[in-house]
Amino acid sequence: MITFIDEIRQQSGALVDLVRAYDADGSEGEKLAGIVKERGINEFVFTGMGSSTFVGYVARTLLSRKGIRASVCETKEYISTNSKTMREDSMLFLVSQSGTSKEIMDFCADHLKSDHNVGIITNYPDQPLYGHGEVKFLIHAGQEFNTSSKSFTNTVATVLYICNVIIKSKGFEPYDFSGIVSEYAKIVEDLVNADSGALSEFLADAAYVCYIGGGASYCTAHQAELITEEAANMFSTRYLPAQFLHGPIELINERFYAIAFDFSDETRAEIDRAVDSVISFGGKICVLTNRDIELIDPRFLGIKIPVENEFYAPLVEIVPIELFINQLGLKRGKNPGILSRVHK
Repeated sequence: MITFIDEIRQQSGALVDLVRAYDADGSEGEKLAGIVKERGINEFVFTGMGSSTFVGYVARTLLSRKGIRASVCETKEYISTNSKTMREDSMLFLVSQSGTSKEIMDFCADHLKSDHNVGIITNYPDQPLYGHGEVKFLIHAGQEFNTSSKSFTNTVATVLYICNVIIKSKGFEPYDFSGIVSEYAKIVEDLVNADSGALSEFLADAAYVCYIGGGASYCTAHQAELITEEAANMFSTRYLPAQFLHGPIELINERFYAIAFDFSDETRAEIDRAVDSVISFGGKICVLTNRDIELIDPRFLGIKIPVENEFYAPLVEIVPIELFINQLGLKRGKNPGILSRVHK
């Protein structure tokens, strides 16, 4: 039986496979570039369900910082709201790792009038979703049996590849996609191999975990919430850093546990305030970060990860959470990652 930890260990290799695939064949990227330039596409909308929704926050953050309109919307919500605002210069990306998500396929059957200005992001070319769209991007994650891990990080990487095509088409200097993803794949491998269990020990008594992240890391906060509930069967939630400071701080007591993602200068001040708030009101907080935080307190744990590009950080920062959730689930007699009610 393939377990959750088995697929966590496969993440690094899956990212390398994706880089090799797109280095070998960039035809869909070239086709997308042509569409963006020739049709003057000025807005990009990403929609999906679950993890396939969350990856859109990476695109929204990266493209918006370049002054390019971008948004993300869960598919059922998109049908009733955002679909009514699409224009001739808008492009829609349908994201489904499985290629069979009910809401996505219902949208294709009932609302998708044509494949014009539609892109597909999926893992399986033999599933129904692949029959739609003008451009089709495979995530090259291989088959996955448990709660989303390698399919999540490979979908993030695919979205980053698409964003790189878009920003280059708009005249911006593209990122070294292959170089960064390859470098971060090695960091993922190192994190898995060197895991000391410090995070699971720090939060061993947690009955609830709050995740805090902004920008591209808001994607990670959403995914962390989802796998905490799916793989550990434990209640969880997520907040933007500034949002956390309005209301949720009233919940903090000695049984409050939080994890913050700190890879963007845009959210540093709010993350620092969140740390101060959690500790001062008796809770515990771990910060995954790329900076040195000089704080010694038994209620604080800092885990430094050498990730400099905030947009690519979700490829790496989710891994300590996956390891923590797997260890916590095993300690509590669960079968982490086994889905009994959710259909992928």
